[in-house]
Amino acid sequence: MHPDQQLVQLTAVISIFLAFGIGEVLIGKFFAPEAGREDNRLDVAVGIMFPLVSGSVFTAGRALGAWLLPEMRDAWADWPLWAMIGTLLIADDLTQYWWHRLSHTSVMWPLHRAHHSASYMSVRVVYRNNLFYYAMMPGLWFGGLLLYLGFGWTFVWYSVVKLLVIIGAHSAVRWDQWWYHRSSVRSCARRGGRRCRVTRRTGGRIDRAGGVGSSCASPTEPRPGPGGTLMVPPSRRATFASTRGRPAVVAAQRPDRSHPRR
Repeated sequence: MHPDQQLVQLTAVISIFLAFGIGEVLIGKFFAPEAGREDNRLDVAVGIMFPLVSGSVFTAGRALGAWLLPEMRDAWADWPLWAMIGTLLIADDLTQYWWHRLSHTSVMWPLHRAHHSASYMSVRVVYRNNLFYYAMMPGLWFGGLLLYLGFGWTFVWYSVVKLLVIIGAHSAVRWDQWWYHRSSVRSCARRGGRRCRVTRRTGGRIDRAGGVGSSCASPTEPRPGPGGTLMVPPSRRATFASTRGRPAVVAAQRPDRSHPRR
C-alpha cells in the first residue's frame, strides 16, 4: 500500500472512531458505568494491540505474496471495480463471517470470549478479542495478499466502508433510530429477534459482535452470535432493530445462555 493510501485509510478510520466516540461521550455512554477496572484496562490494551497485530498481519500477507508470487506484484491492478469488490467480499468479508461463526464453538471460544464479556455496547468493544483471534484471521491475510496483487485504492475505500459499518454496529449512539420507526422494519425486527439468543451480560441485548455485528444468519439456527457481514445486511438490521427497539421482549423470549455452541 502506498503512503498516500495508508494516510487516507488511517485518517478515515480515526475520523470514524472519533465521530462515534465523541457521540457516545455527548450522550454519556462512552464511560459506561457498567465498565469495571478490568474492562477499562482491557479496552485500552486492545486499542493498542489491534492496530499493531492487524498491521503486522497485512505486512506478512504482502511479504508472503512477494515470496510465493514474485512476478504477480500489482498484476490485478487493472481489474474492473466490480471484480475487485466481489473478490474482497469473498476473500475478506465472507471468510470473516465464517471465522466469527467458528469463534462461537468450544474450539475458538477462548479467543473471542472477551468480546462478549462486556456488559455495555460501545466503540470501545469493537476489537475486544484475543491477540491470536486477529493474528490467525484469514481475511487479514487475504487482504495483505490482495494489496500485493494491486487492489490499492479499491481496498482502501472498501475497508473504510466496512469499518464504518462495524463501528456503527457496536456504537451506543442510536444513529439508525429513524430507520426503525418504519412499521415494516419493526415487524421484521421482532421476527428476527425471536430467532436470536441473548447472552448473559448484555442486559437483554442481542449480540452485535461479529464482522458487522452478530445476527441471526439463519431462521432455523437460533445460536449465539453467528455473525453478520456486509453480505448479510438484512439479518444485521433485524438484530439491530430488536436490540434497540424491544430488548425486554426479546430477552423474555430466550433464556440466558452465554456458553459457546458445542
